[in-house]
Formats: sequence, structure tokens, C-alpha cells
Amino acid sequence: MHIAPPISRSLDELLRAEGILGRDDPLVAALDGQVGALAQLYAAIALLSTSIAGVIVIGRGALPVVVASALVTICFACRAALRRLDRQERVWDLIISGRGDVPVAVVRRERIRLLDPDRREKLARSYESIGDEPSASGRVECRACVIVSMHVVAKVRPELALVAALLRDDAASLRGIAAAQRLICTGSSSLFGCDHWMLRQDLRRIEFLLRG
Repeated sequence: MHIAPPISRSLDELLRAEGILGRDDPLVAALDGQVGALAQLYAAIALLSTSIAGVIVIGRGALPVVVASALVTICFACRAALRRLDRQERVWDLIISGRGDVPVAVVRRERIRLLDPDRREKLARSYESIGDEPSASGRVECRACVIVSMHVVAKVRPELALVAALLRDDAASLRGIAAAQRLICTGSSSLFGCDHWMLRQDLRRIEFLLRG
């Protein structure tokens, strides 16, 4: 049976990660969920393609099937996107825990991305601009800028600035960079809450990790 390349690659990553990390590891569970979500998405796409071909052949009578197939495809695409986000968070968790050197492809790719100087500079600018007003063109340095609680951010400006400075330091640790990335990219993090004390604690933990 033919397997779409993205599913085949994800399945290969899953099997390799399971052999290294064990079946019960959260990252392995996330990769497993991603494989299932991709399989469902590609099945829905195949059904949508078939239903469109049906409209071409037999006319508008097959149109309801096309609409239903399109809705199903959209739902599975959203599910696959959520699974991808879950996988990304599990990768960050693994790196933050100090296991960023495990020979798993998805971890290796993220390690390279996080350590890239341009990526660190972009992340530093994001921390500096959190809570800033959009420019005249509506552009923001970081999407987090427009959804944080301004009164919370105002109370942790020194901590945000320090994290930005540490991110620019070539000695910044991988664990700290991953923690900084996770805080700003996870919707459930303290950055998007209303408790500035909790956010300050998380920022100080990131500072500690960045210092290695």
C-alpha cells in the first residue's frame, strides 16, 4: 500500500524515537498522535479529490458529497495542526529537561534552529517588544504583543529585558533558549495570564537556564 511521504517520514521518526526514548515518553506519544492525524488528513484529502471528480463526471448531484468532504478535510487539517503543536511542545520539554542531545531527528532539527544566531536575535527582539503597540502599518515584532495583559507585562519589563540580553549572549544555553521559546509560543503559559508573580518566576527560571 502506498503511504504519502509525510506520513512515511513521521512514522519513521516515531519508530526511531520509540526505540531511543521508550514507548511511554511524552514525545513518542505526540509523534504517534501526529502519525494518526496525518493518516486521517490524507484519507480525507483522497475522499475530497474523489468527490470532486464525481462532480465533474456526474454533475451537481455529487456536490453535497464535495461539501461534506471539504468540511471533514478542514477538521482533520486543524487536528493535524494541533498535533504538530503538541509535538513541538514535547520537543521543547525534552530539551528543557536537559535531554536535547538525544539522537532523534525532530529534536536535532529543533536544536539547530534554536541555536541559530538569527533565530536567537529574533526571539530576543520579541521579548523586548512584548506589550508594545503595533506600528503604523499594523506590524508587530511578535504575535504575543497583541494578546498579553498590558498591566502584567508592565510589571516584568526588567525581567523581559534581561531575558532578551541573555538570548543575545553566545554563551546562552540551549535549555534556556528552549524555555524562552516555549513561554512565548504556548498559549497556556504564564505570559498570557493575569498573574505577574507567576510570570516573574517563570522569567527568572528562564534567566537561570540561559546562564547555563
